[in-house]
Amino acid sequence: MAYSPPNTPYWVFLSFRGQDTRNNITSHLYRNLNEAGVKTFRDDDALRRGEEISAELLNAIRASKICVIVFSKNYGDSKWCLDELQEIMESRRKSGGQVVVIPVFYNVDPSDVRHQRGTFEKAFQKHQGRHGAESVKKWRNALTTASNLSGYDLHQDAHGNEGDLVQKVVAYVRQKLQPIIDKMYAVQVPADKLEIDHGNNSKKWNWFVDGNDRIPTWWTSRRLNNDNWGEGTEIAEVKKEYWLHIAGEYEENLLTAGWTYEVHFVVKLKQDLEMERTAKLILDAPNGTSQESRENLMGKPRDQWIEIKVGEFKAQNRGGKVEFSLYASEDDTIRKKGIYVLGAQIVPVFFPRINTYEYGR
Repeated sequence: MAYSPPNTPYWVFLSFRGQDTRNNITSHLYRNLNEAGVKTFRDDDALRRGEEISAELLNAIRASKICVIVFSKNYGDSKWCLDELQEIMESRRKSGGQVVVIPVFYNVDPSDVRHQRGTFEKAFQKHQGRHGAESVKKWRNALTTASNLSGYDLHQDAHGNEGDLVQKVVAYVRQKLQPIIDKMYAVQVPADKLEIDHGNNSKKWNWFVDGNDRIPTWWTSRRLNNDNWGEGTEIAEVKKEYWLHIAGEYEENLLTAGWTYEVHFVVKLKQDLEMERTAKLILDAPNGTSQESRENLMGKPRDQWIEIKVGEFKAQNRGGKVEFSLYASEDDTIRKKGIYVLGAQIVPVFFPRINTYEYGR
């Protein structure tokens, strides 16, 4: 299911040569990205007027978090495409590499793009006489830099199957975009702000500060500035607890009305994990509805931070709260241990999330 939250920017900018790819891969990429909930800007060169890039196009490039460049045989023939590419690479440079650029090679050899051979060589012979050495040098540098980035080739990565190539590119865009969106919009509730039953009992819980180098970057990069954090992040460890209950809440009016959010607990499960097979998760949404589910924690990966989904809700800003909890207490003969609790996070869902541990974020 794809969500369409209001007032979101274009996440992805598509650069392409219309005469080569307008009615094939570019059309399929555009449709599949938008159907996946990834709002994408596509500039149609059939509608272009004049030689210079429009202000709308420049703004779209500079606002996008990911740029997908579809290199085709006649891409280098277009001054507009080359100016567009130069602007994309400049945006990436100014962002310190935070803007993700994904080259896609469609029926063109990546080395021809990288070294301006074949149709690119012929195109640049024409450009040299029309646009001068300075512009040509900038375009050549942009082509070389872009084609050296990690990307996808129709024949090497999809064996010539265009549908497979589109699926791989869309999946990669989602993988790259999710932590970017999280960093921009996610809310974190650290462990010390959660309600943990017996959390102050040192025989049952251990609290310690872990250095930032051991905390996942997707968490520390979006922490609120707080002098009380010191040089690390406070983590709660279950030592010996028969009644495991962790809960939290957040004011709905601090979220964006109309957006759908998911709530997760962020935990690390140790190799010596002990608990009953499933934990109960409950989310009480601000509109009064309740969701309950069970999660098999024993089947989750060990020794890495993972997200445990509690539920999802749509923010309406009616002044309520979202409340969430995790229980593991049905078998009071099992002593729970081997769980680190980093906190909880509330994240907007613009497309179905990829679990953290599925791609090693």
